[in-house]
Amino acid sequence: MKKLLLLILPLLLVACQSSSYYSAMNKNKQRFDGWQEENAIFLAETHDKIQLIEDLSELAKKESNLRTTFQLAEKIETEMADLKTYYQVEATIHRIKLASALSEPGDKVLQKIETISKENFDSVYLRYVNSELDELDSMMNQYQKEGHNERIRSLADRVGEVIEDLIEQNKEIS
Repeated sequence: MKKLLLLILPLLLVACQSSSYYSAMNKNKQRFDGWQEENAIFLAETHDKIQLIEDLSELAKKESNLRTTFQLAEKIETEMADLKTYYQVEATIHRIKLASALSEPGDKVLQKIETISKENFDSVYLRYVNSELDELDSMMNQYQKEGHNERIRSLADRVGEVIEDLIEQNKEIS
């Protein structure tokens, strides 16, 4: 029985992913209404932020000049990958589609960072990642106050704790 569960779980996780951000959002809007639609939009939007932060940190591991920036980027990338796993579980439970690709605004941010000169990369990365973490933290706090699903509020609490820790580490480096 456990082997069957281990085989089915990855298939369920993949089934809740859509390649395009807009395809996932459209599917969720067709599937849900009311509070369920709000939950789906919240998970899809915050998942997109988490993907962007992870991608920015992956880039920073390659482009950073300072060891501290590299170490922070490595930690952030690991934390975001862990959070994405929690998101996939929640998406599977609630039948919500998540995108495996960034939204257009997220992709533009990533492309902009890729063009930054090597000597300015560390400071620009730290500013951008801090801004994205602050925005994600704000979204989590808002859901914790106004959200209607206990499981998703618990996820928002977990994400908020991780983000606050990362923001604190980022401030120590900056």
